[in-house]
Amino acid sequence: MLPLAHIGIPLFFAKHFKPFSFPLLPTAFFAILPDIVDKSLFLFGLAPSGRFIAHTVFFGLALAVIFFVTLPKHLRTPIAASTLLGCWSHLALDVNGPLPLFFPLASYEFVPCKLELTFNAATTMFELIGFSCLLLVALESD
Repeated sequence: MLPLAHIGIPLFFAKHFKPFSFPLLPTAFFAILPDIVDKSLFLFGLAPSGRFIAHTVFFGLALAVIFFVTLPKHLRTPIAASTLLGCWSHLALDVNGPLPLFFPLASYEFVPCKLELTFNAATTMFELIGFSCLLLVALESD
């Protein structure tokens, strides 16, 4: 997926998941963080693929636990929940390709690849959905 789907869809859920309130900016950041981490590691030659340690279920979980333990009491739950929503929604949207979901507990064959943008019907559809979600979130007032 591309950024519109990765940001828009989790923001829509963050805005409309009641009774819990997710902070929108952290949710958006954590929704794209797996690509920021793994693509950067790959570009610097420190990862075998553009989907590596940040594309695991443990990455979001570890961050959420760290935030829950270290942040002030009034921020613990909202930021930890935003971390899980953002990171795990990213994984759900990337399910169309190989994901090392349980790395390092399970072994994966990381096929060397180059970073490239591919547009197919599914990618285009999810980007349009993400854009629509972003519009809805931006146009709604509390």
